[in-house]
Amino acid sequence: MATIKNISGQALDVLSGCPLFKTISRDEISEYLANSGSKLCSFKKGELIFDMDDSPADLLILIKGSVDIGKIFLDGRRSIVTHFDEPGEIFGEVLLFLNKNSYEHFGEAIAQSEVLMVPKKYILSDIGIGIRIHQILSSNMINILAQKAFYLNGRVRLLLGSTLRSKIAYLIVNETKCDPNTPLVIGREKLSELLGAARPSVSRELMKMHDEGLINVDGKKIYGLDFDSLADLI
Repeated sequence: MATIKNISGQALDVLSGCPLFKTISRDEISEYLANSGSKLCSFKKGELIFDMDDSPADLLILIKGSVDIGKIFLDGRRSIVTHFDEPGEIFGEVLLFLNKNSYEHFGEAIAQSEVLMVPKKYILSDIGIGIRIHQILSSNMINILAQKAFYLNGRVRLLLGSTLRSKIAYLIVNETKCDPNTPLVIGREKLSELLGAARPSVSRELMKMHDEGLINVDGKKIYGLDFDSLADLI
């Protein structure tokens, strides 16, 4: 873990497409990261980026790799709340700005990953970055939080689905955008954690939906076929 002084061109490419830095030039991004004391951290597969008891202090941006956000219950069950694998995705921002004392969730690298950590105070203040950049960052951050609220509303709808079948249908319709050529790519274990259901139950329901012509299951790829019927299940 090191404070950034000279960020790589590849990382800058990622950050240029990150919604936090929308309309900010590459040179301005480099200067901002150097002045803010941001850190670029590497994590091995299975390594925790943050634990449930850790205090949120930084805004986290995925540069490369994959990250699961989840929760471990008292009985040992693990539930995956969400997953990040797109370079430039931001995570940990909601609890950061709620001023929570702990994350209440864990963040785990599920592949070799790099994460940029931006100190909270340099997002909320114009210290060392100038008023113009501060105004842009603040506006972008508001937009990011609004989109996250919209996304979390969808997650609540998923978890409150009346049946396992309705949850699967909701996930397929929303993730594939009703495109029969776009699959939902996810393993059974990850899908079970996402749906909060036992893996055997999820596998049985997928096979039933496959046999009924609602979906096509091809390994880790799940294609929607009858989107009208899937939508009726939601």
